[in-house]
Amino acid sequence: MIVAKGRIFLVPSTKSFLYQGFSDNQHVVTLLPTETCSCSASDSAQRCVHRLAAVLAIGGSVQSYANKAEDKASGCKTAISVPPRSMSRRAPNTRKNNRPVHQQGDLSLSDKHLSRDEELENRVKQLWAMSSNGVDRATVAILHLHDFLTLKPNEWLSGKVIDFYLQLKRIDLQVEGDVFIVDHFVAGIILHGDKVAMRKNTLSKTNLEQHSCLIGVCNVGNYHWILLYVNRRTHSAIVLDPTGYPNAESHMSKNLVKHIRYWFEERTCRTGTESIFSNVPWQATTIPHTKQSDGYNCGVYVLLMARELMQREKALSDPTVPMHVNIGGARMEVAKEILDK
Repeated sequence: MIVAKGRIFLVPSTKSFLYQGFSDNQHVVTLLPTETCSCSASDSAQRCVHRLAAVLAIGGSVQSYANKAEDKASGCKTAISVPPRSMSRRAPNTRKNNRPVHQQGDLSLSDKHLSRDEELENRVKQLWAMSSNGVDRATVAILHLHDFLTLKPNEWLSGKVIDFYLQLKRIDLQVEGDVFIVDHFVAGIILHGDKVAMRKNTLSKTNLEQHSCLIGVCNVGNYHWILLYVNRRTHSAIVLDPTGYPNAESHMSKNLVKHIRYWFEERTCRTGTESIFSNVPWQATTIPHTKQSDGYNCGVYVLLMARELMQREKALSDPTVPMHVNIGGARMEVAKEILDK
């Protein structure tokens, strides 16, 4: 789900969501793939507002809400299914400011005449054309518009959109059991070697031992993205810098070996169980890769390199990354994948 000011885009539009909350002052609707309503059983009037907001948000009408009135006082859990595509032209929202809450199908008036790829590209362009100023906050928003907008040409990618895409590809490639995606915050702590921060961020409640490799991106100097790759099967600890300076990559890979050992030692202290990663004879190494030729596409390079490494991990082959990539079309490709999945 992508949340923008006054609008909610459900992606994919075929899923069913349950309402959790609605605030008329801030114009925020929260929809969850859950079966728990946060409303109190005694506050029937407020519960009606929640239900009406949820029905309108996913393309229903006031009449469909009225037909469910008998459930209002029962306190039962109510599932609301997304209407079929033919029903996406719904009645205007009845909230005070009359700003519509759109379903995914409303982004293009001519979607039915377009191929799936053209439809996704049009939706990407329409989202990119929106302003991210004053983006509403929502409890369950997976990706906010201001992060999605960083996929536009010549923009610096945000860490959240990189993490989101890597998790998406991890599921798409069916390597959840082999690959663990370390978010950009923890990856930065490990590479920079902040011992105090490492003690506080050991991911002690996560079962890393079921995975064979860790992949994450790290921001250096608040302006440049690099890729971390740690593989227990090959004993490899690799740092890939899109600029491709061999000496810098070799130096950072050696630091990664030292810091990853310390991180797993701290993790063992926290969990009370020695990690199978702790006794691995890590080797700092590098691999050839395509090189960045501009000053703003480093995030795109690390995305494509991480995707290739996950594909290699699925095939249990040696880690390699492409020597030539189509950077010009990569941003649109990534954006369409996010909307499509």
